[in-house]
Amino acid sequence: ETDLVVSNDSAALGTKFPGIGIVGDFSGSLSNSGERLRLLDAAGNPADELHYFDGAPWPRFADAGGSSLELRNPNADNSVASAWSASDSSADSQWRDYSFTMTAQNPIYRPSQSGFHELRLGLLDGGELLLDDVSVIEDPGGTNRELMQNGGFSSGSSAWRLLGTHEESAVVVDAGNPVLHVVATARMNYMNNLLETSLKAGGSLVPVQAGTDYRISFRAKWLGGSPQFRAELYYNKVAATFILDQPATGGTPGESNSSFEPNIGPTIDRVAHVPAVPAPNTPIKVECRIDDPDGTANAQLHYAVSGGAFQTATMTESGEAGIWSGQIPGQSGGTKIQFYIEAEDGAASAASTLYPAGGEDSRAMVQIADGRHSNSRQNFRIIMTNADSSAMHNSNDLLQNRRLGCTVITNEYDIAYNCGIRLRGSMFSRRNSGGTGLNIKFPSDRRFRGIHNSVTTRTSGRIELLAKHIINHAGGMHDNYNDVAQLIHTTQNG
Repeated sequence: ETDLVVSNDSAALGTKFPGIGIVGDFSGSLSNSGERLRLLDAAGNPADELHYFDGAPWPRFADAGGSSLELRNPNADNSVASAWSASDSSADSQWRDYSFTMTAQNPIYRPSQSGFHELRLGLLDGGELLLDDVSVIEDPGGTNRELMQNGGFSSGSSAWRLLGTHEESAVVVDAGNPVLHVVATARMNYMNNLLETSLKAGGSLVPVQAGTDYRISFRAKWLGGSPQFRAELYYNKVAATFILDQPATGGTPGESNSSFEPNIGPTIDRVAHVPAVPAPNTPIKVECRIDDPDGTANAQLHYAVSGGAFQTATMTESGEAGIWSGQIPGQSGGTKIQFYIEAEDGAASAASTLYPAGGEDSRAMVQIADGRHSNSRQNFRIIMTNADSSAMHNSNDLLQNRRLGCTVITNEYDIAYNCGIRLRGSMFSRRNSGGTGLNIKFPSDRRFRGIHNSVTTRTSGRIELLAKHIINHAGGMHDNYNDVAQLIHTTQNG
């Protein structure tokens, strides 16, 4: 076998990666938002074809995050997202020291309150890094007073608040040393979506004083995604954004992919439950397509009713090769059911796969018909677990933008599993659980109406206005349009 790399600048690529087989120069381009690729043989016949996308369930760090999109195994069905991964350059990434000194200033806009004493850190988009030795020195060169608590994470995450889009962060051990593994699912903002700690000295809180110099320093190691890391003292009295160092060579052109696995297990797609909105006490059929070069040995349907323990039903292959189905027993009206599929291949060293990939932590949902629908206008049904819905409306977390999982069913038949939902609006509008807006992000390969990555809602009486924000590329102008729909949404009470 010969590895070939197609490049739009073969000379530059050859300098960066000497000794690899390169063909080019390629005169075309690949879309950053996903597109269809077709490989033709010498006779012009299609040899392979796929459509890649730029967001979940496709690898998110391969979307301009410094990583390339890699096939985990060349024998897998490359049309399915789970067959792909973002290249991993973290082994080549190095710890670096970062520091800046600035005189604190009162911003042009500031609240009437004073005495803020917080350090805030965060990524400006989704990404991951390791963080250690965080320090805030007041009056460096003068009193030189350290204001940080647990800047080396020797006490775990004590004294730190891991909030919203950054709350999946956790203290881990790197080379025998405790560090904070920063995980950002989306960008930080000034409230509830960042890493935060209070400045203290001698056990007392120390407010940030305008006119005083502060030196903020830390060590960091980029792992993936956004390299833009921001540090600020509350209300931007002191603030700076760092571009974390990344390895000079990303990806592995001409070599084995960094994410290569000899057996990744089956790929699972074309998942749907039938009917989309089941009638009470009627069995629910769940279908999917399962593919593996070693064949599929077995498949199981795992489901949980009303937040209870997961139960298992055996799936069987139907008359059409590769199509498997299982059945969930009928339930009473309004009941919510969460499910996922597990398939195992027929290899000697068997491997299994889950769909959605998060298994019990994912959100493929079914809700039995409850009478909340309209035949006179389009329906937009959002299904969440009761626990997730209550968490989203928790008064202490109203401004957090971390997305929770849900399933969206449009017009009682079009299903999108594992969407991401969050509240939208200001701290004032989010307080009203009956009137706040919602933002729903769809899987990149299951966009709303095949076009929209996300939709937003705002209430107008019992009707919801769905605003799909799109860009008119032809005119280079921003545009949007609105649709009126019946919103059927899980509330705190059901």
